[in-house]
Order: sequence, then structure tokens, then C-alpha cells
Amino acid sequence: MGTINGGGAVYSNNSTVNIESVDFIGNTSGYYGGALKLDECVTTLKDVNIMGASGGTGGAIYASRGELNAESLTIEGATGSLNGIIYLTGGKATFDKFTVKDSFAVNGGVLYASTNADVTIKNSEFTGNSANNGGAIYAGAQSSINVSNTK
Repeated sequence: MGTINGGGAVYSNNSTVNIESVDFIGNTSGYYGGALKLDECVTTLKDVNIMGASGGTGGAIYASRGELNAESLTIEGATGSLNGIIYLTGGKATFDKFTVKDSFAVNGGVLYASTNADVTIKNSEFTGNSANNGGAIYAGAQSSINVSNTK
């Protein structure tokens, strides 16, 4: 368990980040990214579980101006006290076999795509998530969201 102001488990800036077969449990951040804060990174997540994470913006993951590729990512019981369980601003993100359940954020119960985010979600499932605005997805200005084969 980690507690910090940015990236409760991992903070990376302008890097290549590869995380595979890892469980993040109970990580918290006072501000950005309960488990992961990724600024201008090229990131690959595979077979990653994030359980019980909490943060302000990005209850589980905060990613800005980079590239995020996630396959078999599961997030459960996360809380974003401001925007999104996953918060993306700028950059590109692709999610395949992505599961988010029983999570809450004020805006964007699963995903908050801020300005200029390009997001693709496929073969995924969102259950039991809630938000005041955008129970699953909140799309901001000039963002592109493509969802297919998702419940």
C-alpha cells in the first residue's frame, strides 16, 4: 500500500513503462492517480489488477500527453474524489479486455477523457460503477471515444 500526492504506487515522467502481471492493492494519492501517475509516458499494462485505489483526479490511473495500452486490466472498488477512475488528458489510450467494477468518481465513473484524448475501448465490461456525471464515460472537449463489444 502506498500513499502519496501523485501515483500512489508508480509515478513516471517522460518514460517507457511496462507493467505485467502485477496487483496494486489499496494505493492512494492525495491528488493524481491513486495507483499510477504517468506524465508523457509510453505505457503498456498487461494482466494488471488495481484494487481499492483512491485519488482525486484519476482514482486508479492518471495519464497525460502520452500513450497508454492496456490489455486485461481490471479495476475494482476504486474511488476518484474528482474526475475519473482513469483520467486521460491529451494522448492516446487503447483498452482491450478492460474491466471496471464497483467504482465511483464524481465525473466519469470509469473514464474521464479530458481535452484532446483519443480513446479506444473493446471487449470490455463496466458493472456497478457510478458518477454524478457520466456513470461510465465523461468525454471532454475535442476528445474521441470509440467503444465496441463492451457491456
